[in-house]
Amino acid sequence: MNILKHTAEKLVKERIIGTRKGLETPSCEHSIRVSKKLEELGYDSNIVLAGLLHDIIEDGDTTLEELKELGIPDNVVHLVDLCSHDASIKDSDDRWLSMMARIVKEGEKKAMAIKICDLMDNLSESDALKPERRKNMRLMKLPTLLRLSEDTMADTAVWKELHELAGEYIKQEIELLQKKGVRSEKLEKISDAFLEALNSVPKEDQY
Repeated sequence: MNILKHTAEKLVKERIIGTRKGLETPSCEHSIRVSKKLEELGYDSNIVLAGLLHDIIEDGDTTLEELKELGIPDNVVHLVDLCSHDASIKDSDDRWLSMMARIVKEGEKKAMAIKICDLMDNLSESDALKPERRKNMRLMKLPTLLRLSEDTMADTAVWKELHELAGEYIKQEIELLQKKGVRSEKLEKISDAFLEALNSVPKEDQY
């Protein structure tokens, strides 16, 4: 597996090029951090490998067939496939929701763990994003992912960490608005909207 991990990391560094939006850090470092986080949380080598490759299809101009030719196990390729956007869907939010719905429908806890680590790492750099993108990540994707993963992941360390982050980020968003002089009544509505998003996402049996 060490040879496969080395192969995968080399592929990620060669094909996921450029820097992250709003940042100067190489884009490939995100994938490496996600895999390390999964490893720290005790996930097995296959999940760590899938975490390393989770963006290689959509950001690295790579196909699932190429991964198989490199010797990546079928179960890892399947996880990478689940964690990849459908490029035929134009709207980015719709692409993300479609991907998450597929993971929920399949009941794949391993893929869900990868996406939680993916979002947590993205959140760690969200201060550098434009306000609208930052709010979208914190106030749409975060509560949605929490709700979608709760039934199957609530007893896991990775879900509990995401849940804790949710409280921190909604607090940060409200503090930013307070500094801009937004009235308390509006802030309460924003907080309520976050909770409504958290509670209104359909359960998996509706997919």
